[in-house]
Amino acid sequence: MSEENLIHKLTENPEDVPVPVVNFSRWVNLITLLISIIFQRPLITTLLLLLVIPSLLLGKKWNIIGRTGKALLLKRNNKPLQFEDRRLIRFNNIILITLLTIAQIFFVFKLNIIAWSAVVLVIIANGLALAGFCVGCVIYYKFKIYKYKIIGKD
Repeated sequence: MSEENLIHKLTENPEDVPVPVVNFSRWVNLITLLISIIFQRPLITTLLLLLVIPSLLLGKKWNIIGRTGKALLLKRNNKPLQFEDRRLIRFNNIILITLLTIAQIFFVFKLNIIAWSAVVLVIIANGLALAGFCVGCVIYYKFKIYKYKIIGKD
């Protein structure tokens, strides 16, 4: 197994998320948040947060970005697909939602430097993931190892 597979946990399981869809979501997050910073528009971060929350709370049927990516990318792609473990995607979405929620709270209190810092963390994480290093995946595996050492089971 290659090192990338260890970090991203690529699978052959069709229940997991196709890699092109994952990358599409990362690009959407990255571009959207870059636009919000360039134009100093916190509302754009709010809109992204509102697009992502339903998928976490209500399931993948409500993942508008993922469904759009699937419609655009998978219909014309006849290559065999690799998938990314859905547990990692869910964990990464929790981090995304947490950081964007923190940003929204600080925007409300006019603490823009802290708010934009949270947004920048998301941008960095998405950029690194697109470059092949998933920060959220590393945190997930570190958490699993720590949990195993403390509790003793998965």
